[in-house]
Amino acid sequence: MIVETTYGRIEGIREGRFEAYKNIPFAAPPVGPLRFKPPQPPQKWDGVRDCTRFGPRAMQNPAHPDNAGAQMSEADCLNLNVWTPKADGGRRPVVVHIHGGGLCFGWNSEDCFDGQHFVQEREVVLVAIQYRLGILGYLYLGELLGEEYAQSANCGLLDQLAALRWIRENIARFGGDPENVTIMGESAGGRSVGGLLALPAAQGLFHKAILQSGAIQSIRDRHTASVLARKTLKEGFGLESKDARQLLTLPAEAIIAGQARLEGGLYLPHTFGPVIDGINLKEPPQETIARGALKDIPVLIGCNRDELRTPVQPDDFTPAFIDHCLANFGLNRPHVEAEYLKRLESMDGPDAMADIMTTYVYGNHTLALAALLAKGGSPVWLYRWDHDQNNVPLAAHFTEMPYIFDFDEKEYHKGFPDTAQNHALAKRMNAIWNNFILNGTPQTCGMPDWPAYRQAGPGVRMHLCAQPYGEAFDLARDFDREMPYQVIRL
Repeated sequence: MIVETTYGRIEGIREGRFEAYKNIPFAAPPVGPLRFKPPQPPQKWDGVRDCTRFGPRAMQNPAHPDNAGAQMSEADCLNLNVWTPKADGGRRPVVVHIHGGGLCFGWNSEDCFDGQHFVQEREVVLVAIQYRLGILGYLYLGELLGEEYAQSANCGLLDQLAALRWIRENIARFGGDPENVTIMGESAGGRSVGGLLALPAAQGLFHKAILQSGAIQSIRDRHTASVLARKTLKEGFGLESKDARQLLTLPAEAIIAGQARLEGGLYLPHTFGPVIDGINLKEPPQETIARGALKDIPVLIGCNRDELRTPVQPDDFTPAFIDHCLANFGLNRPHVEAEYLKRLESMDGPDAMADIMTTYVYGNHTLALAALLAKGGSPVWLYRWDHDQNNVPLAAHFTEMPYIFDFDEKEYHKGFPDTAQNHALAKRMNAIWNNFILNGTPQTCGMPDWPAYRQAGPGVRMHLCAQPYGEAFDLARDFDREMPYQVIRL
């Protein structure tokens, strides 16, 4: 199967009822003089490029258990994968998936994002993209190295923009409709979708957006980003500000090693993130959205009831981890720290911090963005994932993904029980996501009325779970009794 793209011909592979085209470069290798620079178009090639196997991951900490034996590359990380029922010139809806991982971890080819499970049940084209991570994607060097590097903290976001431009130019050749594109992400992927919503250059490249456990977070001003850059140089590399140019020539492996040394080598998601650089992002994203720049973009947004109850384990609960979590709140740290201390009266440390992070990092940001979108005139639907896993009363971070991507049979997620109840919920979840992708509304037949969120008066939030659940539902309602929405159940 050969497809002619803007930059050359590629060969894909048939996998069952669909076609897959993997490791397609959408930008030039971001190395040498392009390190810490915005992505550039790829070079055209002669002949037919083999696109039958996944490409390497973006550079990240190889010590992470999920990176065991994985191939990584700074040069070849800006690749994407396309799954389509058929590259036949059709006009199918397009879904662009942006992986999560705290902007310092993740890739586009693991079991949980293998598009065969997503495409085989839908008449859509799925594109999974990669982007630069951590220091290489989000370190602000404008103050240290001058105007030439003023966009360095937005390289990861600009990589995502470059992928959307490639999709705009090429997706029709894969049977996709460039005028019907939904961007979708979970966790840092959801935050990336939030960044793209506020990025003026991205307007017109997508038409709907889904944000799961992510809103508009980790976006800093230049002063804060410069302070972080100097801290990174000192603690990660033992360098003073005057030596910052050494980062331009260090091996990529040394960059990642320096990143791992920060804060004692902990996995610290969102240490780095986009910056209001005055070039790509010229104002706080909230201001852009509130003015109505996205009034024609339908948005589905939500988070999970117990986002961080699973990842925060006692062994990880070090003073450095606590400080990092609290530091995320900036000027609001004193208030959040006081709330954390209150929770310690009735919870142990990990549960108290998990509860704080779930409320302030996920829940409140999700509600705030929903309200901003509604104020700007966007049709927006709000949900919360409430389904408990394996008879454990937790609806933790990421646990909704198998019900959307249809990969519960994969080794990666054997912990999700193969029950009739779970399959029924997955069918309903698929119907909601599919209808939004196809029609721009999550409302489907046989479910309660789900009106769009309103800025004035109480909005509506849909709770997604396998069945009405009495006492647990009442507790959830009581916990959120001050929030400005009505609650309905799937």
